[in-house]
Amino acid sequence: MNSEKLTVVFAASEAAPFAKTGGLADVVGALPRALARLGHRVALLLPCHRMVRERGFSAADTGLRLQVPLGDRTLRAALRHLEYQGLDVWLIDLPEFFDRDGLYGLDGIDHADNGERYGFFCHAVLQALRVLNLRPDILHLHDWQTGLVPLLLDRDKNRDSFFARTGSLLTIHNLAYQGLFSPELVEGLHLPSELFSIDGFEYWGKLSFLKAGVQ
Repeated sequence: MNSEKLTVVFAASEAAPFAKTGGLADVVGALPRALARLGHRVALLLPCHRMVRERGFSAADTGLRLQVPLGDRTLRAALRHLEYQGLDVWLIDLPEFFDRDGLYGLDGIDHADNGERYGFFCHAVLQALRVLNLRPDILHLHDWQTGLVPLLLDRDKNRDSFFARTGSLLTIHNLAYQGLFSPELVEGLHLPSELFSIDGFEYWGKLSFLKAGVQ
C-alpha cells in the first residue's frame, strides 16, 4: 500500500458545521477530517459567511490580506483562521459579499451578485494559497461556486512555478446548479475572452462556471 502523505486543500462554498444549506456541506465537512486522520496534511478554504459566526465559531484575523481585482476596482479581503478537530480552516472574509443572510439567496431568489461573489472567491482561493505559501498536491473543489479555479490554476501555472505540482479535482454534487451568468462577467472577472465559446466556458450564451471547471 502506498503510504505517501499528501497535502490536500479543499475549497468550497460551505462545509458543516460552519455553514450549511445541503448535502454539499456534509461531504466537505467530513472528508477533510477523514483524510487528516489518515495522516495527510489537509486544509479547508471557505468564504467567511455570516452563518459561521451565527453558529458560534470565532476565526482569528491572521493579519494577512488578499487583493483581488474585480472589474475596475480591487477588493481587499482578510484571511481568518480557526482549528477544528485538527483541521486548519481558512476563511476568506469580505463582508461586502459574505456578511449577509443566505449563502446563495433568500426565499428561493438568488443573490443578484452571485457571479461576482463566487468569481471573487475563485480568485481568492489561489491568492490565499500563495499568501500562506501552501502548495497542495491536490486542490479539491466542489460545485459551480469553485468552477473557475481549475481555469485560473492553469493560467497561474503558465506564469510561474508556484503551483507546478498541484493537480485539481472538481466534484459535482448537483448538476442542476451550473453557475450561469451574464457574458459581461467574463471581462469583470478578468477571464480570457477567447474562451467564451462553445469549446470554452460559454453555455447557451451564458458564462458557465461549472463548464469552466470541467474543460
